Amino acid sequence: MTVVGQGGENERGGYVGAKVRGWLIDREVGRGGMATVYLARNVGGQARAAIKVLHSPLLANSEVAGRFVNEARALALVRHPNVAQVYELAVMPDGSPCIIMEYLAGSTLEQRAARGRMTCEEAVPIL
Repeated sequence: MTVVGQGGENERGGYVGAKVRGWLIDREVGRGGMATVYLARNVGGQARAAIKVLHSPLLANSEVAGRFVNEARALALVRHPNVAQVYELAVMPDGSPCIIMEYLAGSTLEQRAARGRMTCEEAVPIL
């Protein structure tokens, strides 16, 4: 992996406004226990991508960082309409690994689960 981008986490603890491999990070779209996902746009055009960045404090745990990198490599092998395509694995200036991937607009799995159990008619097209 190569160190990419410019600037690290900003004063709010995020990467909004940072540039990474030709992508400008616009806003945070999700946050979990391991990583934060940002919406980014291509600097030269209108294309959008999701950039998932491992939380900086987790860098000290090589097992967690390794799992994150392995997740990116495994996802890069998957080709399915319901799975975001991984474009590349990169490293933020502060050393945090990030996954640059296809942005899929819509609700999260958590939001869908909150609506209750899926019918067969809803579930089959996803699989």
